[in-house]
Amino acid sequence: MGWRREPCRRAAILLLALIAPALSGSAGDSDLPPQLHDLETLSPHSGWPVWLKDYHTSTRTFETSAITYLGRDREMRRCFFLADDVGVLHFCRIAQEGDTGRVDLRLEPVRFHPQFFDRVGDVERWDFEALALDLPPVAVRDAPVPDSLTGFLSIEGHGPDFLDQMRILHIRLTRENEDADWVLESLGDAIPDAHFWDAAARPNRGMEGLAVTPQILFLGLESLEARGDLNLKGSMLYLYDRQAGTVAQLHTYPFRIHSICGLEAVADSVVVLVDRNRQSIFVLRMRAGEPGRLRASYQVPLDLPAPDGFRYGVPSVEGLTVDDAGDFWCVTDPWKGHYRPMGAAPESLHVYLAAEMPMIYRFPGGPVWEAAGLSDLWRKR
Repeated sequence: MGWRREPCRRAAILLLALIAPALSGSAGDSDLPPQLHDLETLSPHSGWPVWLKDYHTSTRTFETSAITYLGRDREMRRCFFLADDVGVLHFCRIAQEGDTGRVDLRLEPVRFHPQFFDRVGDVERWDFEALALDLPPVAVRDAPVPDSLTGFLSIEGHGPDFLDQMRILHIRLTRENEDADWVLESLGDAIPDAHFWDAAARPNRGMEGLAVTPQILFLGLESLEARGDLNLKGSMLYLYDRQAGTVAQLHTYPFRIHSICGLEAVADSVVVLVDRNRQSIFVLRMRAGEPGRLRASYQVPLDLPAPDGFRYGVPSVEGLTVDDAGDFWCVTDPWKGHYRPMGAAPESLHVYLAAEMPMIYRFPGGPVWEAAGLSDLWRKR
């Protein structure tokens, strides 16, 4: 096992295959296989989940698949961007008094700059699946949300020409001031002429996780299996070095990860992902200075009730972000025909599930960071 070169339309990109837990090299800690840890099931904070609906304006989301945390607004509300499979973005503000009371959720539209249509007009279906922004690490994100942000947006491919429809865009989001709407622009392909994922991607099986640090753009493939197949292959995590123009890949199945449906990079060596198929969060610790070489993996099963504690099936948890206190936030992309109450439930739950209303969850991060030996990242909080 070792490094290998794979054809790519951009000569500057070298695909570095890290399929095995450890690569050949000098003896020592770097040759030890990664440690796999099973943590206790994580339940949502009090008051969670809630429906992704703004009751002030009756605005809702549809098939929500991505969430990314921005910071706090002037009223100290947590701010997020949400991306939907139907080609829509929302700006979301959330307040919860004392972090225990009723949740107040606001949704605001994100408009498209006219040039976005020009640059992405050849994509027949705008299936937005992942979103990541160039921001300081969440653990030190104290500054107000800026009025101009750059980042990355994944569009999943469909149909016989799915590879041509699949895009990883470099984007800009801007607003005139805190009270104005956000506007989305495309800055072109994030990695021009790169198609290192071609051999692994499938129709409706594209990049469902994106995360970014100043050094690395992480790209998470949903699954190596075709839709409907039993998952025996897991997924692939790609690590694109933004300065060197090199790409590494980490095959996830040896680490019991079946799917990647959301990513957050806390640091170059700490990545969190949500595995929809296993209804779990995984915290991956990589070897310092060696992105892609896994040191340890922590699996955290998720308790996924409906609002008010009722049960439903089947939870389709997608999208993941981490806030400035280290808490995990996830959204759901309802499975059509598989979104039904279990047992006794109020009529309101039947109505919302029938309407395929997405949910948003908030999970406490403290126990997970402590178990992973990463509490110091959030100590000042």
